[in-house]
Amino acid sequence: MEYSFNDIWRRLNPQGEFIRRINACGKLWGGLALHRRKHIYDTIQALKAQGKYVNPNPLFAIKDNDTAEPTDWNGHVLEKGVQYITAKYNGRWGLYSKEDVELFGLEVKN
Repeated sequence: MEYSFNDIWRRLNPQGEFIRRINACGKLWGGLALHRRKHIYDTIQALKAQGKYVNPNPLFAIKDNDTAEPTDWNGHVLEKGVQYITAKYNGRWGLYSKEDVELFGLEVKN
């Protein structure tokens, strides 16, 4: 999946007056990094599948679910086959997967 604006717009399927939010939503969506778009889309899809609330205003639905963060694996059982790197997120050093380091552009400890 590409996580294009058309993908999220179809998933949200806004009704009534909210359809006019298309330009604002397109601008917001276009400015998000791929990992954030994926997280938002997957979160909204899961909420809808579970019958949980998703804001009917598509602009707020996108903003409300933009909660992607890298996982700090310090003190957790590490998964086999995953490469971990010491990196900084929000001013704190931690142990992150190589994928999260690349996705979130974390500062790596030399």
